[in-house]
Amino acid sequence: MVHRSLANIFIIAALFAFGCGGGPTPQSDVVQDTTEADTVSDTALPDIDQADVPSDDSNSDIPSDIALPDGLERPVADPVAAARAFRLYYAERVDRAVVAFNRFMLFGDTMFGINIRKVGVARSGDTFEVVPGPKDNNQIGTSVRAAWNAYRLYRTRTLELALIRMFNGMEFIGTVSGHDGVTGRNAYPNWTMTINGPAGTVGRTRDGTTVESPYVSDAGLESEMISTFFGDMDVTYRLEPADILFNYMPAVETGSYAVTYSFSMLPDFLRISDCCTSMMKVPDDYPWAGAFWSNHNSRDNFPDLVFGYLAAGEAMDDPDAGPELKAAATAAWEAGRKVGDLVQQNDSRIMTVSEHTTYDQLTVSGEMRPDGTVEAETLGAMSDCQMNYAARALSTDGLDAQLPELPLPGALENLIAPFVDVESGCEWMEGGHTCTRLAESFCGKTWGQLNELTMGGKGLIDLAMELDEEDPGAAGAILGQFYGNYDQPMNAALAVVEYARLTGKQDLLELAQATLAEMTDLSRTFADVIFGRADPAEQAQMRYETALIDGLGGLTPPATDFLDFAVAEQQMAAMEGLLEMPDSTVAALLTEQEIADQIDDEQSDASAPVKKRYRDNWGDIPPVRVEGEGYQAKVFERDTASDWRPVERPHHRRMGGIDLLEALPLCVTNPQVLDCTWAKAGCARPDLYHDGKVDDADRTIFQTTAQGTTGCLPANNYCDGADLDHTGTVDALDTAFMDAAQGCHYFLSSQPSDNAR
Repeated sequence: MVHRSLANIFIIAALFAFGCGGGPTPQSDVVQDTTEADTVSDTALPDIDQADVPSDDSNSDIPSDIALPDGLERPVADPVAAARAFRLYYAERVDRAVVAFNRFMLFGDTMFGINIRKVGVARSGDTFEVVPGPKDNNQIGTSVRAAWNAYRLYRTRTLELALIRMFNGMEFIGTVSGHDGVTGRNAYPNWTMTINGPAGTVGRTRDGTTVESPYVSDAGLESEMISTFFGDMDVTYRLEPADILFNYMPAVETGSYAVTYSFSMLPDFLRISDCCTSMMKVPDDYPWAGAFWSNHNSRDNFPDLVFGYLAAGEAMDDPDAGPELKAAATAAWEAGRKVGDLVQQNDSRIMTVSEHTTYDQLTVSGEMRPDGTVEAETLGAMSDCQMNYAARALSTDGLDAQLPELPLPGALENLIAPFVDVESGCEWMEGGHTCTRLAESFCGKTWGQLNELTMGGKGLIDLAMELDEEDPGAAGAILGQFYGNYDQPMNAALAVVEYARLTGKQDLLELAQATLAEMTDLSRTFADVIFGRADPAEQAQMRYETALIDGLGGLTPPATDFLDFAVAEQQMAAMEGLLEMPDSTVAALLTEQEIADQIDDEQSDASAPVKKRYRDNWGDIPPVRVEGEGYQAKVFERDTASDWRPVERPHHRRMGGIDLLEALPLCVTNPQVLDCTWAKAGCARPDLYHDGKVDDADRTIFQTTAQGTTGCLPANNYCDGADLDHTGTVDALDTAFMDAAQGCHYFLSSQPSDNAR
């Protein structure tokens, strides 16, 4: 029989659903919101099963403290890990992915950009039009961290330029509001930018009038940015939110347009979400006057930004980085410090500018929704100790293993206490809750002790398992929303790990890694309990995402959880595919019924005030209609509906969910899983035939040099190239390298690349 406390556990699950993400968001959804059938997700994945490569080479026994002769490299410790990393991240492939990312996933200006994970692209030959977002939750800092780790390993100019642009973007997202320490979910400079790559020119207009960027840049560096990332394309970036919402969106996201976007609140803000965020317009007299930024940055967005700012903190002290990169990293780090400081100054609360106050007044993020309803829990108030300590780490005060006591204004203990057994020790407490332990979850328990919270004498997890045995899928209904947001405290714990490693605080590192291990172990339990019976594919996806967090934290998750890195391969294939996308086509016209259905679907989950707003202002006539071979739409501006006006017929390919180099940082934190030694040597090195690719022709040349040949040195071009890993001997590791390189390709040029030398 289903346990009588089922109702209570449902209540607790709802209370546990911290953040505003809601539900699992698998990374495998590489492409979304498409209007055409030929999406990136159709890209076939190559066979990435690992071959049996020899690993008994005697050179692998060379101790790490023995100096090798000048010009020689050290053999890899594990050829399987090196082969795996090469196939995913050989240097030329990484550069291609970074170019694609800068073109189609990074937005702002030539010299700065932030990741927005939803984009429409129209292509006709070498002419492109790109429309990003809006999207609430984006991997802004996570992308920066990936690029930083790639640069530390590969040191190519392409990666360095990308990092400069991305660190400048981290400064932009932290300063665009004009309030020190206030961040956003995304931001737009509010201009349309045209780049003529072959001519090396750039122009910016706002409402059709030429504008100058407040960002001061070096002309030579900007020219190099254009040449590197946009040199073969003529592209227009539509970065004016009003244009995106009122011209592009009516027939693209018809339901969202009718219910939300169509209600303009200019000149103050634009509606892009009724629950979570609005696009706030920066008033005059601020440095970024006229720009827009997405307010109500909350707990689910915070760890991502911390990752980016921590990467900047490490990069600015990199002795091998150039002055341009160091300057960008320093500015980003300073902006990040102000974010952490503002949280500390406001008793562990993330601050913002609200739709319901004046622009010069800061309020706590997520207290009141954009639709005017009061949020059930303040989403800007820290509700978990891991994020609380991550914010402290980012601040000027920093963090040590001797943890300070910090306020926890979003604590859920008082909400949970009435529903769990008194013996659980979860009593209602007068006054505010505090954090004293990094691993703390609820009611004084660590995350590893969460099952000690009981109902009717049974732990919450045990109870969910019991219910799921009786009714497969019940565990998901009970705990699915909570688990969909559990990545927030896990990533915050990972941020503390990264901070401790960055600052060299070994005691804190050990504490943070122990906390992270406890949390990821629980995450695997959640994945098994919630999805083991109901959705094994989702179970595998959640365990994969958990394994990435483990690996990035320097821990060793079950090797099988990485799924042979098929997800990472899919991400890379999708990114590369952006460079070869076909010309776009015009979408079929919607019918009157399809317009009505999309609006009804959008309203089905809307709040009562939002439904009333639509009913009072649009009534029975949708604000979008077909007219001839196109569309017309209306905008409700404050108090009055506009006349019908022509808007765009969709002709953009829509994409999203593509992450930059998501597993590559493992080459730094877990080289026993991914070893990028061969990868950073690149495809050019095993291309012995010198035709821009590696295939059987290269293998044939390689085999002309006998195994065991020694004395391979720079003077003899490492035995005519057969000593692929440059260890001085042609051996089994070189054979494994050649096998791993089969199928790689790059573009030949008159000048050797960074990786061809």
